[in-house]
Amino acid sequence: HLRESLNLYENGTFKTPTEFVRYWAGQRVHMPYNTIKRTLQGTRKIGCRPGPKPKLDDLEVRLLQHIDELCDVGLSPDRAYVLWLAGELARAAGKPFQNELPSRGWWRRFKTRHPEYALRATQTFERARATAEDAKAIHLFFHTYEQVLDMPDRQSPGCTYRDRPDRIFNSDESGVQEDVRHTKSF
Repeated sequence: HLRESLNLYENGTFKTPTEFVRYWAGQRVHMPYNTIKRTLQGTRKIGCRPGPKPKLDDLEVRLLQHIDELCDVGLSPDRAYVLWLAGELARAAGKPFQNELPSRGWWRRFKTRHPEYALRATQTFERARATAEDAKAIHLFFHTYEQVLDMPDRQSPGCTYRDRPDRIFNSDESGVQEDVRHTKSF
């Protein structure tokens, strides 16, 4: 938007810089008046990032890769873990944070720089459901189930449970809570 704005100014659409800046800042691009003014004066470059330079900079890529790796294996890091890891990376690189951990401001700017990494409330995932969705556990279940179906039924000699499905019962963990607590994580 800023490049488009400067082109209109250079083409003579507006008579004075002030008229141009006020119009574009308020009406068109919703940019702060001083941002456009400093750009016209040459004290601000187009495309520069406002605010302080990130402390981790290139190490932030490693931090994001680590978060991705944890998420890929089903472990969702929370805010405290990410702050601790950022502090450790900075310390190892010789750029420690004050008080060894990033500040709230760093955390806020980190989330702004990486909106795709948002904290979300986790859903309780029951241990039984997690086990039931594991491919190895499913295979083991059906292998064991086949063996049970082929076992002889003691009450009906010469028959197996495959022949007597009325003798097979289902049970579950109703009333048993093995869930972990809800938390916010990536």
